[in-house]
Amino acid sequence: MPIDSILTKERLGIPSVKESVAIRHAITKQKYEQALPQAMRNHGIDLWLILDREFNPDPMLVDLGGDSGGVRTAHMFFDRGAGSIERVAINSHGFRETIIPDLFDEVIFYGYDPAGLAPHLKAAIEKRNPGRIAINCSPTLPMADGLTYELRRYLEQALAPEYRERLVSAELVARDYRTTRVPAEIELYRRLCGWTATWLETALSEQVIQPGVTTPEDIYWWMRQVAGDLGLGPSLLPGVRLSRRGYNYEQNTGKERVQPGDYIHIDAGLGFLNYHNDMKRAAYIRHEGETAPPTVLRNAYAETVRMRNLITSQMKPGAIGTQVWQACADLAAARGYEILHPTGGRMRAEGNEPGFGNYTHSIGNSIHGIGARVAEDWPMAFGDRVRYAMGLGHWYSIELHVATPVPEWEGRTVESHIEEQGRVVGNGQVEYFVPPQEQWLLIPRIR
Repeated sequence: MPIDSILTKERLGIPSVKESVAIRHAITKQKYEQALPQAMRNHGIDLWLILDREFNPDPMLVDLGGDSGGVRTAHMFFDRGAGSIERVAINSHGFRETIIPDLFDEVIFYGYDPAGLAPHLKAAIEKRNPGRIAINCSPTLPMADGLTYELRRYLEQALAPEYRERLVSAELVARDYRTTRVPAEIELYRRLCGWTATWLETALSEQVIQPGVTTPEDIYWWMRQVAGDLGLGPSLLPGVRLSRRGYNYEQNTGKERVQPGDYIHIDAGLGFLNYHNDMKRAAYIRHEGETAPPTVLRNAYAETVRMRNLITSQMKPGAIGTQVWQACADLAAARGYEILHPTGGRMRAEGNEPGFGNYTHSIGNSIHGIGARVAEDWPMAFGDRVRYAMGLGHWYSIELHVATPVPEWEGRTVESHIEEQGRVVGNGQVEYFVPPQEQWLLIPRIR
C-alpha cells in the first residue's frame, strides 16, 4: 500500500508555521478580551497565578499564550476591577515567541540573580494586594492541576502569611476560560475537524483498502504515517476495528484481511496547535455488484443515527452532565436497550442483546475536555465534571454505539458506532463542525 500524496498539507490547506503562530496570537488576544475577565469574575478571583519550570510547563500555559523557557516562570492575571485584566509575566530569560511581549502589560526578567523569581513575585503581588489568588490545583480537572508540590512549597515560602491564606483553586476559572469559545478558535476547530474527516474517510476507501490484501494493522500504520507527514499528530491513535457477521476482531489486528461483506469502524483524532478531536467513521466493504449494504446493516446504522439525535435533544445550556446521561439512558431503556455503561467497557467481541452506550464528552483543547461530562456519577473517574452544567457554545464529542441483534447471524449483534464533534447552540440544538455521517461509507465507492 503506497504512502503517497493522497493527503498533503497543500491540498488540505494546513497553515505554515508562520501562519500558525499568527493564528495562535489572534486566538490568545480574543480569549484575553472575551473569555478571561468573565472567567475570573464568575468565581471572584482577583489574581490567577500560573507557576511552572523549564521542561515542565503547566497544562494551561499554552492556552494563555505562555512560553515556559525559564528557570522558574510566573504568568499573572490581575483583575483590577475595571476594564481588561492586567497581565504580568516574570521569567529568567527573554521570550522567543511574540505573544507575551505583544500582549502582556508588564514583563520582568530576573536573569541569573541568585534570589531568583521569589522577590519579584512577592513584590508584584503585594503591590496589587489581590484578595483571592487562584492557583492550578484541582482534584477533578487534570488540566487545572499543574502546580507541582515543589512549586507550591516555593510559592508559599515567597509569600507573606496573609497572602498564603488567600490561595484557592483555579479549576473553575480554567474551565470557564477554556469553554468560552471565541470566533478565531471556532473557525480553526472547524478546519481541524474537516481535515480529520478527510483523513478518516480516505482511510476507509479503495485508495487505502484492497479486499483480500489489507489488514486493520495496515490501515493503522497508513493513518499514523499520514498524520505525521501532515504535522497533525495524531492526537488519538487510530483504533481500526474489523467486524464480520457480528464478530468484532481485536482492533488494529494484523491477523485478518478485509473481505467483501465486512464492516469497519475507525476511532481516531488529529491535533493542531492546542486543539484536538476524537471522531469515528464506519464503512461497509461491498461485494461486486452490490450498490448498498445489506438491509440489516442499513437499519442498524439508521437506528444509531436516531439515538445520536436523541442524545443531542437532551443537550442544552444549564443541563447537568450526569442528568443528561441518565435521561438518555431512561429513553433508551424504554426502547428496549440494555444500558452499556462508560465504566464497563465498550465494543464486545460478540453479543446477543440490544444495547446502547452513550460516551459523550467535552472536547477541544484535550480529547476528554474540561467541560461537563455526560456520564454516570462515578467520582473516581470523573470527579465533579459530571455535575457541571453544559453551556451555550460549549464543544462536545457526541459519542455512542448501538448493538442490534441480527437473527440471520444467530442473534449476534451489529455494533454501530458514531462520534461527531459539535457545539451547543440552543435547547436540544447542536451545530456540527463538519457534516455528520448518516449512513455507511462504501468500499469501493460507487462513482
